[in-house]
Amino acid sequence: MLSRNESLLLIVDVQAGLARAVEHAGARLTRLGLLLQAAAVLGVPVIVSEQYPKGLGPTDPRLLPLPDGALVLPKLAFSCWREVELRAAIEATGRRQVVVAGMETHVCVLQTALDLHDAGFAVHLAADASGSRRGADRALGQARLRDRGVAIVSAEMVVFEWLERAEGPAFKALIPAIKAMVPPAPPAAGGLPAIARVSFLVPDYDQAIAHYCGVLGFTLVEDTEMGSGKRWVRVVPAGGGTELLLARAATAEQTARIGDQTGGRVFLFLDTDDLARDHARLTTLGVAFEAPPREEPYGRVAVFRDAFGNRWDLVERRRG
Repeated sequence: MLSRNESLLLIVDVQAGLARAVEHAGARLTRLGLLLQAAAVLGVPVIVSEQYPKGLGPTDPRLLPLPDGALVLPKLAFSCWREVELRAAIEATGRRQVVVAGMETHVCVLQTALDLHDAGFAVHLAADASGSRRGADRALGQARLRDRGVAIVSAEMVVFEWLERAEGPAFKALIPAIKAMVPPAPPAAGGLPAIARVSFLVPDYDQAIAHYCGVLGFTLVEDTEMGSGKRWVRVVPAGGGTELLLARAATAEQTARIGDQTGGRVFLFLDTDDLARDHARLTTLGVAFEAPPREEPYGRVAVFRDAFGNRWDLVERRRG
């Protein structure tokens, strides 16, 4: 069983130049984000490797900001354990359980996990937070690690074992992100299907991900290449709900609709259990509110515009 007091989180080579080519990269990044959030809340040390950053670039911005104290170290060896500086950093933590995740499963992740296992560490591969360019390679990498005695786990397994109990501030802080990983329940027999997602015009995929996930706190659910520059990008509020499908405008007519998809009316509604808290946080992050929060019969509301001009209601609904 994993313990947060004995664990180290090692993120291997999740770099922008590589992640774009990895199969189902968005889903992998979402689960990596959950692991990083849990590590930050629970005080688990984090080490991040970057394979030849001059060529593959830095750590993917969708994982930023990293938890306070996280070490980011470059490497040329495929295995982190065979890079002197990374090996020293791992040993310096004094932790003997290592949760390994990243890219690619069958190359750098595999070689790192095997070396750590042979060095006497209890190694756990977060399989759903690790990926390869081809699914077959990822499957072979996982099978080889399992055969060698490396534990194959999911990001949720790691987080729940670190948490230990369904109570306390850490559990309350992490449960919204955990819930966001769970697909919505199917509709009741005979009922109409739920609205799973709505299409949302944006000028650029990465710019939109940075705003909705990095500023508004949404969770990136999927970012899959579709060919010809098109991507299938889904984000969801941290507490769950209807997804936004971020659709890059492809025509002049679509471009003209960015930021005004409802003729100037408020477009979407975000519920909160503490408007004052979220209003202050978003204001600090540069979100433009049209006016101070106001009282309405249904609760308190503040209208803001996102980075592209769409109008949103932030609502704390009245109880009772």
